[in-house]
Amino acid sequence: MKTTLVTFEQFSDLGFKDPTTYYIRLATGDYLYIHSNDRKKVVEYVEKEYGKQYAIRTSKMIKSKPHYEGFSVTAR
Repeated sequence: MKTTLVTFEQFSDLGFKDPTTYYIRLATGDYLYIHSNDRKKVVEYVEKEYGKQYAIRTSKMIKSKPHYEGFSVTAR
């Protein structure tokens, strides 16, 4: 699995853009970004490599698609 290590100085820079959605913060203070769209695979990777000592964090708001029941949308 592809990962990107980001130092705290890079992370705290005002112009910093997250390379991917999921990351963990290591004990050294650095951030390890894991390149995957599947959270389940990210969890499996982190547990395999680091054990269960790190929590998966998200760098962006993940929005689910709205689900409308009983409504129909029309455009005129």
